[in-house]
Amino acid sequence: MAEEKINKGYLNANKYKKNEKQPDFKGKVKVDVDFIKELANSAKTGAAEIHISGWSGVSKQDQMPYIYISVEPKAYAPQGAKFKSFEPPKVPVVAVVQPAAAPAPAAENGFDDILDGLV
Repeated sequence: MAEEKINKGYLNANKYKKNEKQPDFKGKVKVDVDFIKELANSAKTGAAEIHISGWSGVSKQDQMPYIYISVEPKAYAPQGAKFKSFEPPKVPVVAVVQPAAAPAPAAENGFDDILDGLV
């Protein structure tokens, strides 16, 4: 079995396409935990980008076109924007803790009557 490549994948021709609204290519990319962490850290600035590189090819098995892709997380920077460090909003934390209510007693037959009060 071929080794699965991390942060890389294929977009294969969509053999099941039935109309123009469906994609021409479909595929998937398996990403590692470092990719996810970097993406999450980049998003702290407000957004993150995933840079995608692609190489076209034709399958030797069925002669169908494909695109081999590689993905890389990047911090998102709109044109002219400057990054500032992310600081969560300073909101006072207030917690109200109330004791849990005692559970209602079970019906005589061992089942709670879920229809009580509904009829």
